[in-house]
Amino acid sequence: MTEEEKVELQNMVTAAAQVTEERLIAIFGPIIEGINKKVEVSVKASSELETKAKTAFDTLPAVIHTQVENQLGVLTKQFEERQKETGGNSGGGGDYLDKLLANSDKLIGMWNAYKQPTTEAAMTAKMNEVFNWHRLLSKLEKGGGSGEDVTKAIADTFAGPKQE
Repeated sequence: MTEEEKVELQNMVTAAAQVTEERLIAIFGPIIEGINKKVEVSVKASSELETKAKTAFDTLPAVIHTQVENQLGVLTKQFEERQKETGGNSGGGGDYLDKLLANSDKLIGMWNAYKQPTTEAAMTAKMNEVFNWHRLLSKLEKGGGSGEDVTKAIADTFAGPKQE
């Protein structure tokens, strides 16, 4: 093959490649644009969802606190009204005390709900547990640490968060 034939063949291959490239761009260009738009919309929706979730996590403890205060306020008013109706401590308050004791499980439930950690705190505790396990398993995988260290790490993992 002569040099001229090689150049001519190279020009033909270049032209064919250019035509193929143009066709691919024409076919896949709109598809890629559509995918990019969907990704942008998805990222925006994800960001909005994250913002709403953060707002919910931030406001949830205040909402629980307000609800418990309101419920306790209602109970206090009812108690005071009953005391007025029965003449204070003249022995008539026993009925109200009986009702109060009968609903003590609800009162305890409200108090426990108020004392429960927020969802964010619970998620953080779980993530700490996962990281503790990861650290332990990584140490075991590398063959590091004595049996005493491993036993202590496992005990610490199952002990849960320290109470203050």
